Amino acid sequence: MRAKAHPVLAPVRALWRFGRWRSYFLYLTIVFALAGAGWESLRVAVVIAWITLIVLPSWFAPRIIRWRQKRRYGGF
Repeated sequence: MRAKAHPVLAPVRALWRFGRWRSYFLYLTIVFALAGAGWESLRVAVVIAWITLIVLPSWFAPRIIRWRQKRRYGGF
């Protein structure tokens, strides 16, 4: 699929390759380790980055990219 090869989705490709559940458990491990170490500001930054990484490129961007490509190249 041409939409998954779009440069906007480059940050999400590592998550797709690593796997959804492995990525989620790695995220939880990092967040709990940062909370245990007392680095609240870094933990908040990781949470915001994770939410941005999940919501924008993996939920909204593929739909928008597919829509634009269908308009440009025609639907199949």
